[in-house]
Amino acid sequence: MDIGCGWGGLLIYAVSHYGAIATGITLSRAQAELARQRIQQAGLGQRCRVELLDYRDLEPLGQFDKVASVGCRRLDEPGIQRDERALRYYTK
Repeated sequence: MDIGCGWGGLLIYAVSHYGAIATGITLSRAQAELARQRIQQAGLGQRCRVELLDYRDLEPLGQFDKVASVGCRRLDEPGIQRDERALRYYTK
């Protein structure tokens, strides 16, 4: 799970270099569309997907082995402790 996956770079890298099955989420429709195009162009559509979704609404997607969020949140941002506890629920 890549929270705030942007243009899909980390997803594509994880799938192509490590064989991961990856899901990314973003709030940006433009980013989601381009990330999906890049994933399809790389031939990784069977192992990688991008959803237009807020991280607080992850429940329908299930649980994940790993969760990444590169540059998406600041550690001193209000609410980060609450969010960290919530994200633990979504990791196996």
